Amino acid sequence: MLQKTNIDQKTNLDKLYTDITTEIIKILLEIRKNNQSMTPVLIKSYLKKSSVINNIINTGTNTEIQTPIGLNEYKNKLNVLFNKVLDYLPKNQINQFKDRIEEIQSAEDFNDLFLDIISYFITYLIKIINIFEKTWDILKDIINHMDNVNEQFIQIIDNSKQIFMEEIKNIDKIDNYIDSMKQDTLIESDLKSLKKKLLEKIILIKTELKNNKNKQKEQVSKLTLNKTQIQVNIDKYVQSIEQLQKELEQIKRESEIDTLTNVFNRNTFDKYIVKAIDRFKKHNESVSVIMLDIDDFKKINDNYGHLVGDSVLRNFAAILKNSVRNSDLIFRYGGEEFIIVLPETKISQALSISERILKELNKTSFKLKKDSLKVTASMGVTESKMEDNVETLLKRVDNYLYKSKATGKNKITSDFNYNM
Repeated sequence: MLQKTNIDQKTNLDKLYTDITTEIIKILLEIRKNNQSMTPVLIKSYLKKSSVINNIINTGTNTEIQTPIGLNEYKNKLNVLFNKVLDYLPKNQINQFKDRIEEIQSAEDFNDLFLDIISYFITYLIKIINIFEKTWDILKDIINHMDNVNEQFIQIIDNSKQIFMEEIKNIDKIDNYIDSMKQDTLIESDLKSLKKKLLEKIILIKTELKNNKNKQKEQVSKLTLNKTQIQVNIDKYVQSIEQLQKELEQIKRESEIDTLTNVFNRNTFDKYIVKAIDRFKKHNESVSVIMLDIDDFKKINDNYGHLVGDSVLRNFAAILKNSVRNSDLIFRYGGEEFIIVLPETKISQALSISERILKELNKTSFKLKKDSLKVTASMGVTESKMEDNVETLLKRVDNYLYKSKATGKNKITSDFNYNM
């Protein structure tokens, strides 16, 4: 009986995956037919309108999630899923989804997140496929240009060989004519007859030389044409290589950037901060760090929805960009938390920049359709110490941020005032 139950569950899951996959394919075909850009927001709007998807997400979840046990079970299932794909997808996006999992309070929250996850996965897979297709097309062009260059080099070698072979034949002919003329001078006793024979041979030699000259001209023209074609193909080859380099640079840049806020992502921060601390220890170049967290961001999402929350994150990142120096690097650390790394910067300079950010935020209102929204942030600011590693530096600045949150928010805690 237990074996039959397991088989039934597997059959139901297989049917569920088949139904979801079939419906997604239909939606993608519809989007392509309408010549629309495949963004997560657009895909989610189609998923919301799909009776098949709505039937799937509303069957089972609405009743099961009503209890705390059911809610936690679904949260755990989503977390298990994300842990499995953590190594294959951008860490910052996975962390954002995991943060939202913890915020789930109802079936509606779960369904909304479920649609966001599907939309993101579809968009991400399409993006990866497009990258591979674009890269493969460029590589095919490069291979094609290389084949053309090789063929033309072979033609040049064959034409050069033909020129030399013709030259050898003509030399042999001229040698024969000269030998014949020499023989005539020895045999012929009549001067007039000898002169006639010699003139005939000279005419033949001249004709042969002329023919040889024309053939060589023709071969040289072919060589020149081949050379030109090779140069054209080499130029195309170089252009394809440069295009491939640009595509790879763009792919690398996209892998380093948080797509929502257009600042560096968590993966990039993890790599950069290690190098920054190493440079500090080797060259004694101070590095300071500002950690920021948008105050009461969960309330913004709860009261206005995730679209408004996303808009706040984008505008918040824009304010950060306008407030820092060109040498400073901004990273989205996770959810509504950001980190700014300030190379070759003492704590006093870092504080001036953080105060500038706080001032700019306090005078900015985020416009909504019928309302305006004031957004504040709490900050921690610290300067690296010689005994620091990544963990101790981040723990210290995180403690400063926590103190700013715990003592009223919308403020800065730093090395200067932590113990005050």
